[in-house]
Amino acid sequence: MSDVHRVIAYYLEHHDDVEAYMRQQEARGQLLREENEKRYPSTETRAYLLKKLQDKGIDPFPDNDN
Repeated sequence: MSDVHRVIAYYLEHHDDVEAYMRQQEARGQLLREENEKRYPSTETRAYLLKKLQDKGIDPFPDNDN
């Protein structure tokens, strides 16, 4: 049996456990995102990174004529 079939079979046999695990991981991820946003506010980080690019003469938003 292929690995894909094993994974599908496991999911079907343990659906509730898998769903609970996925909810726990989503909650953990959300908590980590919130902690990182407090530690590194995105507006300050974005402004810092844009300035670094501009100081190097790099246009962070080049026209895309494709």
